[in-house]
Formats: sequence, C-alpha cells, structure tokens
Amino acid sequence: MEDHEKTKEQLNDEVSNLKRNLEPLWQLVRLQDESLKVLADYVLEQITAMSTSDYGFYGFINTDETEMTIYSWSKEAMQECQIDEKPIVYPIAKAGVWGDAIRKRRTIVINDYNSDFEGKRGLPEGHVSLTRLISIPVFSKGKIVSVGAVANKKSQYTVDDVRNLETFLSNAQIIIDRNRFEKDLMNHQQDLERMVEERTAELKQAQKELLEATSVMSPY
Repeated sequence: MEDHEKTKEQLNDEVSNLKRNLEPLWQLVRLQDESLKVLADYVLEQITAMSTSDYGFYGFINTDETEMTIYSWSKEAMQECQIDEKPIVYPIAKAGVWGDAIRKRRTIVINDYNSDFEGKRGLPEGHVSLTRLISIPVFSKGKIVSVGAVANKKSQYTVDDVRNLETFLSNAQIIIDRNRFEKDLMNHQQDLERMVEERTAELKQAQKELLEATSVMSPY
C-alpha cells in the first residue's frame, strides 16, 4: 500500500513538473507575434528562472556557425560588467568556454569555474565573476541555430537542470522559427507589393507620355 501511494505521489509530482515546464512555452506561443527581441528576452527570463541562475544570455548562430548575435543579456550581468564595449556579434573562434557548446556541438556544464578544465581562457577585465555555467546549443536540421547559457546558480547544476533547459530551448526554437518565417514571408510580400506599385506607376507614366507625344504629332 505504501509503495502504491509513493508511486502515485511520484506520478503527481511528474504531472506537476510537466505543467510547470509547459506553461512558459504556452506563454511564448502567446507572444509569437511580437518582435524577435521580445521573444528572446522572454526565453532568457525563463532559462535563468527555471535554473535559478543569476546570469544568462541567449543568441542566434549564423548559417556557417562562425558567429553568434546576442539578443538578450541578463540585466544583472549588464549592470555588474564594467566592459566599455559590449559587442553584439561574437566570433565563435574567439569565444570562451561557452563557445565550446558550438565547437564541441554538445551541452557544456561547469560546476566549478575556478578549477582547471579544458578550454578555459579566463575572463576579460571587468567581466562579472563566474562560479558555474551551462551552455546549451540548439539544433535545427543538423545545424546549431541558437545558444542559451546560464551561470552562477547558488548550488551545483544538475541533470534535471540540463534536461529542463534543453527541452525548453528546443521547443522555444520551433516557435521562434515560425515567428521569423512568418515575418520574412510578410516582408517578402510587402516587397513584392511595393515592386508592383512602382512598376504600375512607371507604366502609367509611360502611357501618359506616349499619349502626350501622340497628341502633339497628330495634325487634327
């Protein structure tokens, strides 16, 4: 009986966790008509909250996976970092340990940033200090399309942290891809409409000039 009750309790916990993890995605769906910046800010807010991290960033990778454009930094990190120039575009070849998620094409977890580990390069002067870090690459059709990273959780990052972040980021990417596709389609349609309007105006002007020329040449 106790085993049965324990199993039931575990199932209830799993259902609760599932609902808790799905709610941020439903909210992202509700925001899908907003700008890419709004969506990125929301994704960053969620990954830092669900991992109870102090800092984080979220950005997109270019098609040849050589650069990342950071769309959202956690405000706390921006306030504490004293770096004068905060470039939006980062070359992956020069990126620190977070870039290993792209170079090695897998999630990177560092639970003791002060220890020696492969790929450690140190932090730029004025950068906020790090204690722990997770950097997660998000794939689409075999290509890395975005990266989410969180840092400085008070306790160690766990397997559950990694699983929750990977699941959320992968599903968020689907929603963001749809948003970008629809906006690209809309922009393309607007470009076509503008081209048609311009061409129509040109034809009308040409027709007008032809009629004027014809009337001048006519003897009657």
